Amino acid sequence: MRDRKVQDAWRGINKLENYPLRLKRVTINNSLKLCTDFQLELNAGITAVCGKNGVGKSTILRDIFNTIVQDDSELVIDIYAEKLQKKSQIVEAVNKPELKNKINYIEPSIECAKILEYLKTTTNIDELLDGVDPNGIFKNEKNRNDISQIIGKHYKNIELYEIEGALGSDHTFPFIQVELNDGTRYSCLDMGMGEFLCIYICWYFNWIEQGSIVLIEEIENFISAYSQITLINYLALQSQKRGLWTLLTSHSEHILSCIGTNNIRIVYKNVKQESQIVTPKHASKYLESLGIKFNKKGAILVEDGFASFFCSYLINKFSHELLKELDVIFLSDGESNVEKIAKHFKPKKPASYELVAVFDADMSAKVLGANQGAVRVAALPSKSKHNPETELWHVASSQVTEIASKLDIDDESRVLEAINNFGSLDYHDRFTKIAENLHKSWETYLNAIASVWLNVRENYLLAIQFILSLKYRGQIVDKGMIGDFYKSKTGDNLDDLYPSLRKSETQNFYVVFDGTKLNFIESK
Repeated sequence: MRDRKVQDAWRGINKLENYPLRLKRVTINNSLKLCTDFQLELNAGITAVCGKNGVGKSTILRDIFNTIVQDDSELVIDIYAEKLQKKSQIVEAVNKPELKNKINYIEPSIECAKILEYLKTTTNIDELLDGVDPNGIFKNEKNRNDISQIIGKHYKNIELYEIEGALGSDHTFPFIQVELNDGTRYSCLDMGMGEFLCIYICWYFNWIEQGSIVLIEEIENFISAYSQITLINYLALQSQKRGLWTLLTSHSEHILSCIGTNNIRIVYKNVKQESQIVTPKHASKYLESLGIKFNKKGAILVEDGFASFFCSYLINKFSHELLKELDVIFLSDGESNVEKIAKHFKPKKPASYELVAVFDADMSAKVLGANQGAVRVAALPSKSKHNPETELWHVASSQVTEIASKLDIDDESRVLEAINNFGSLDYHDRFTKIAENLHKSWETYLNAIASVWLNVRENYLLAIQFILSLKYRGQIVDKGMIGDFYKSKTGDNLDDLYPSLRKSETQNFYVVFDGTKLNFIESK
């Protein structure tokens, strides 16, 4: 599986037109185990449900399947599905009877154990295979190479015999025989469970009817971390290629990291011990739900303590998840050291620790030129290209009434008197002395000033653009993605602010914020 193909597949699972049948929403109303009006919404071709043991992940999948296939009346479950008419491109709602023959539920580890138990107690395998021709799925060299990559073995030949009816009238399973490049031959009876599971799951995603819905439990069981990643990548390829709308449960951080936060749902127990479901905004959320500590992966370097405050304030306000992956660190000797690191940090191999440099806005002219190396560079927002001390001092000295209100000080003259007494001091000292005079902490005083600064619409829009550039730093993003983020925060269209963006035929960009505006750099 080539990396480019895999990347295209993961992008493809978000394109609804690849899926003729979609399970979009499930609402469960009267379950004793779930919260009132429990609702699961699915927006992509692969969605993962995760959470700690016992929170009800498997129950949700089984309830969906049983409601559709068996018309289970014990629960009141409202299921909304839709189908795409290819010729007219019209989307229509689908009722439960139509879904009955289009939905599949499987627990691979249990299924494979059942198959092996049956085969090991069968006295005559040859008789079982009599008259069954091998399935040609993995005769194709490319498909066989995919299996080799997933498992880490070099297969010369893979034969699958689809056995029907042996484990039930409507049950089909594969008997697998393989030959390695070194001439070794063996069957699924001699395989480790991990190898059998991988081949079985790959077969299943080729065998089920195109355009189906798949509910699948914990594909990671018995499988190494490497194989988990390559297997879920293979399923993404099959999902978007064959239109298989897939909902899976998983405990695997490796699988979840491939699927991405937008398509993960976390199930957890609330204070009433009822199961609820949420969509995480950051990888740390699903890792925490699995009991895994999220380690910071980098640092944002700023010029001084004031820049550290302003940068942290804006991130915490609009995208606090970033602070879980990146520390904000100010350097001695200010701008010179930040600029030096941005310019000279050139590791010979990809570094595991990410560095982001954030200049003060008075260095905005250097931002684009500094974005040439391994360090991503942005600047703090200021329409006048001021450093943050100057930017916020202008607010502190001109918006006294608003700041007094934020500080819960009834007599604004106290604030004005403190400004008059200490305003002539050095920038750093003046804020400290004024805060002390008002019996407020430095952080409380600065928070009040920054809050008033944000109340100015122009400043608010600059802050969102700064956060956008940090969120998508170093990534190739499409116009729709950054436009959606900007609109979700501001209510405005990004291409109204940047008409050139609307006119551009290029869809994918790097995004860099220089303190006053976004710069859209075409990917090459």
